[in-house]
Amino acid sequence: MYSCKDITLFIVGFFLPPVAVFFKRGCSVDLLINIALCCLAAVPGIIHAWYIIHKYNDHFEDLEAGGLHYQPLPNEPHSAVSYGAVNNSNLALVRCKVPNVCSRRMDYDEYLRQELFLKLKPDCVELLKVSFVSRSNSARITTLLRGIHQTLTESLESGHARVFNETLREYVLFPLLGLWRRRAKATDNEPMPDDIKDAWLQCILWLLKYGHWQDDMIPEMLKQLLLLFTLCLGGIKRALSHNPDETARQTSISEETKLVAVKCIMAVMPVRRMDGPTDGARYTKALEENQQTVLIVALRSEAFRPVLGPIILSMLDIVRNEQYLDLRMTALDALRCVLVDNIGDPDVLASVLPGVLSDLLHVVVKGHLESRSLVARALDLIRDVISETLADESNNHLVKDITSFQDLRQFAREGKTDNNGDITSHPHDSQEPLSYNVNRTSAWLNGNKHQIKAVLNQLLTRRNHSEPSVRLAFSNLAYKLLSTCTLTLDNSTGILLETLVLYMDDSYSMVSTPTRDHLTAITNHPRFQTSISSTLKQSLTNWMESLPQYLTSSNESSKLNAISLVRGFALMLGHEANTVIRNVWNRVELGWFNGLRMEDDDLGVTEVKGLLEGFDNFALSDPRNESQSVNFPPKRFVFLENARVVQHLKRTLRTIGALADTDILIDHCMNYFAFGNNKDGLWGPAAFVVNELLIGAANLIPTSGELSDNIRYTGTPQAEDSKLHGLAQYIFRALVSLDIVSYPIPDQSITSHNIQTKTITSSPHRDYLSTLCMVLETIATTSLVLKSTFKLELIDALYPIIEHIGVPNARVSTTAQLTLATIAHSCDYASPQDLILDNVDYIVNTISTRLRNIALYPQTPRVFSALIQFAGSSVLPLLSDVIDEMFDGLDAWSLNERICADICTCLLAAVKVISRELDQESSLPTGSEPDSKSARSDGVSAEIAEFVGKYSEFWFGDVEEVAKESKSTEEIGQYFLAQAHKMEAATDEEDDKLGLPTEQELREDLEKTENEMRDAQQAGQLHEAKEAEQPPLTRNQQICVNIVRKTHHFLAAASPRLRSDILKLIRTVIPVLSNRPLELNPLIHTIWPSLIRRLSDPEPYVILNALTLMQAIAEGCGDFLSRRVMDDVWPKFQTLFHAIQQDPAQLHPSHPGYSVYSRPHKALIAILRTLRLIVQHVPLRDEVTFDILSRTRDFLNSLRYHREIQVECIELYRRLQQTHYDAVWIYCSALVPSRSHLEARIKGTFRTIDIPDYMRQGVRGEGNAFALNVNEVLSI
Repeated sequence: MYSCKDITLFIVGFFLPPVAVFFKRGCSVDLLINIALCCLAAVPGIIHAWYIIHKYNDHFEDLEAGGLHYQPLPNEPHSAVSYGAVNNSNLALVRCKVPNVCSRRMDYDEYLRQELFLKLKPDCVELLKVSFVSRSNSARITTLLRGIHQTLTESLESGHARVFNETLREYVLFPLLGLWRRRAKATDNEPMPDDIKDAWLQCILWLLKYGHWQDDMIPEMLKQLLLLFTLCLGGIKRALSHNPDETARQTSISEETKLVAVKCIMAVMPVRRMDGPTDGARYTKALEENQQTVLIVALRSEAFRPVLGPIILSMLDIVRNEQYLDLRMTALDALRCVLVDNIGDPDVLASVLPGVLSDLLHVVVKGHLESRSLVARALDLIRDVISETLADESNNHLVKDITSFQDLRQFAREGKTDNNGDITSHPHDSQEPLSYNVNRTSAWLNGNKHQIKAVLNQLLTRRNHSEPSVRLAFSNLAYKLLSTCTLTLDNSTGILLETLVLYMDDSYSMVSTPTRDHLTAITNHPRFQTSISSTLKQSLTNWMESLPQYLTSSNESSKLNAISLVRGFALMLGHEANTVIRNVWNRVELGWFNGLRMEDDDLGVTEVKGLLEGFDNFALSDPRNESQSVNFPPKRFVFLENARVVQHLKRTLRTIGALADTDILIDHCMNYFAFGNNKDGLWGPAAFVVNELLIGAANLIPTSGELSDNIRYTGTPQAEDSKLHGLAQYIFRALVSLDIVSYPIPDQSITSHNIQTKTITSSPHRDYLSTLCMVLETIATTSLVLKSTFKLELIDALYPIIEHIGVPNARVSTTAQLTLATIAHSCDYASPQDLILDNVDYIVNTISTRLRNIALYPQTPRVFSALIQFAGSSVLPLLSDVIDEMFDGLDAWSLNERICADICTCLLAAVKVISRELDQESSLPTGSEPDSKSARSDGVSAEIAEFVGKYSEFWFGDVEEVAKESKSTEEIGQYFLAQAHKMEAATDEEDDKLGLPTEQELREDLEKTENEMRDAQQAGQLHEAKEAEQPPLTRNQQICVNIVRKTHHFLAAASPRLRSDILKLIRTVIPVLSNRPLELNPLIHTIWPSLIRRLSDPEPYVILNALTLMQAIAEGCGDFLSRRVMDDVWPKFQTLFHAIQQDPAQLHPSHPGYSVYSRPHKALIAILRTLRLIVQHVPLRDEVTFDILSRTRDFLNSLRYHREIQVECIELYRRLQQTHYDAVWIYCSALVPSRSHLEARIKGTFRTIDIPDYMRQGVRGEGNAFALNVNEVLSI
């Protein structure tokens, strides 16, 4: 029966056959055939057109090619069609409800369903035409399958997947299953090509996920689909093969195909894990209860064992051997879906447990380069499989929670009957049929307990993984097994607890926070409340005893684990750990001390420069704020290299101090100090342990927030305050009486005599410094415990601590400073300075007493230096007697260079304090007039400067470039010479009438000049009279004068260090007396001969200090140098220049051994800088100026000398230019080959002059090397 449309097309086909074919088939091969037949004859074309209309009529769809017959089913409406295939008498009937396209009454969903059908129809029809599947037609088949999948996917994305009903599913499924049946008929062993298989599996996966296929799923269909998907993975061949690895290589399947097949296995399961609708979230979807129960029961039956075995084997093979991470992750999810979510039967899981654990163990333990996500997911699967198989509830017939003697007797009786059972069944030894179940007996449980413990021991070797997600997975594994397998895995409780305890203080909160919650839940678990305490105590004992061997090992990770476990078990036990610690401490303390040996290699540092100059940084802002603390320098241990390990060790000792009887533990440790020597090097470790135990006992560093509130640790000290104070006093008095505290480090074991780098040399006191630092820190801790009551101990503590502040070693000095700051904080002082000033009388008396016996107490000057630096100049009046005793000591011990050098260091510290305070004050009182000589930087008085300025315009004309500085006395003489020449010229050439002054006018000018000079002389005498009327020196200035008078003769000492120290001392005194020239000049006159001799000293650093002192003299009293530069200073400088320039190559920047820190470089820089200051502050005669220019012009060579030397020479020339501009200009012009750039500058000012040849000697051919610096000097 045909539709109206088909009848119309029959009529059209009779007259116009191609038109009818076009309306039915479009532009296709059928249309071309019809046109060809029409060209041959009309009748064949008409017959072909009617055939096409009949074949593709609206009620009889031909969905499969080749001799198939379709007919309406009886008693069925026209919308139901039977698709049958007759092949060798085998009939396969599949019913499909096709939408009736002629229906005019359809709702919107029916309309959408029709649209989807029409989109699927072409590809499904073409797919049914495929007669066989092979690589030759794989491209066409793949295109058709991908078209079907794309149509299905688009319907899902457009939200029309709801109209996909059973009819459409069967419509798509029939050609897909037919395609699988028709693969490679010629060679049945030829696998389906991967591209076809991948596209085919994609369509099946869509039908499983969104086609509601499982609603009609029956167990037999589930089994067939699982076999099909396993075949796509190659798992069946591998399971049946004798050589699985060889079979896997032969059946190479792409990773993409395997991934889709694994997803299909997950999707076909009754309880499945699949990609969520948003963000790829994971969720579990279950079928209706009845259907789910039927399928799950079928999965757990023995009939499915041959199917599930290859699936599990294939998944494990993928996890172990594949490289594609997404595939491996999906395989792990599929394993969990099959084993945990769907099977979940302990009897079934017991049969696959060994194989699953073996392969997953390989992934976690041996795959050290595996992805963290893969390892974490493998751990989660191990956790779930073990907990499902060995859960206490599932094995309650094998284990019992024994709470009475009756339970124990019953358990023993049952154990006797079960001892003969086997771990697994042996089907070959009986006549019963093969069974895949495991007979779970007591023997099976005992065997698996030991095997799983071995697996866990290997597994937990990787618990120190660097990734937090993996550590969290280990934590969850331990907690799940402890909570669900408490009785079945009782032999693994210890190692699982260790894992949780290890992560309790993890550096990542995402690990530590859940772990603490797990521990809290474990402690509250009813089965653990009676048994966990003994387990924890035994574990704490074992780890405390084994900690020494971990401390001395080279594995930092194992050290950190052992320390963390000791602390964790102690925290879990709370104050119950006191008994364990007391019993074990006596046995382990010596091993702990040997593992905590300290080293002094990092303490061999340079001497402290500028001792205590920045000590304000150590003062606490609020001494009454108990939350503040001072951070001491980090400790260095022989065996502990990682700072994190040391930090965990401190926390562990503080925890022990908070939980145990601290007085007993500390008493054991203090016995090591009673021997009187430190030959074994155990004082440092003992002091370290005592310090940390005391901090924990007093809770000086609160630990609130580190642990969950449910864990039994309060964080409060166990001892009462009075008991704790008594313990702190006992520790302090024992430590302060030690020789290393009472008698500071001997000098010969600390420093060498090298002034630049005072480093520790080899000495028998290998750990002396570290022990001393640790003892000082422990004293600081006792002060924090005693608080204000520590004031009673200041008499014993204050002087030794200040004495160690003066030690040349930086670490010891810094530790002593911090100790003093901590004591000041504990005793409610605002700063260490206040503490010292409040107890200065005691300190001064002790210093004075020991200075009289300085041979017995050679460290006394260090205490004086520290005291001065702390208290400032306000304490100097109290130390006047001490300073006098130092002067006496200098006289008495003048032959002992070491004592004299120490005393000079103390005096230098005092002068520095005075100088620093004077810098902060104004040098002159407000409103006073500045001194005429000091007001001039060039040393010329104001009167002469005014006179020169008055006549400068007459001499220089209108030249703007001439500097408007006051002229020197040499220029004044040149002025009068010029006037005399002009008078002679006026006499010889009277007729020219040049307009020069008359003789009378010149006489008046001369008389006026003499009067001005007389007034200037009177003003200078008046200035000297005013200076004589100045008040006497201050006390501090008088101290400085006395220091110079008492120490200057040491400039001739045999020790170069002492000579250098004296030069530094005098250099510091000069700024203090700069405004008192009447006192300063005689002092300089006294030291002048020795200072000049020091410019020829054999030690270079002494020469540098002498030059520095010369600079200070030039700045402070230039008038004194004005009479001595020509006679004393400049000849010495010429000698130094000659010595330095003997080997010019050593100053060349390209020389291999050249350095800015070399002696010639530093000496040359110092000489040039000294000359610059002398030129700036001292008036020089012309011959000296010319000599300086001649000697130093080579240093402007940019090719021969370092840039730093060039800069110093440029600054020197600029200073000379202010007073001797013509001379500088001439010498600079002589250094360049062309004067065009210079002549342009002086055009109209001077006549063109020729530079003498002698001034160009040594610079010919190198003018370009000077040009840049010359331009910079002349500011061109």
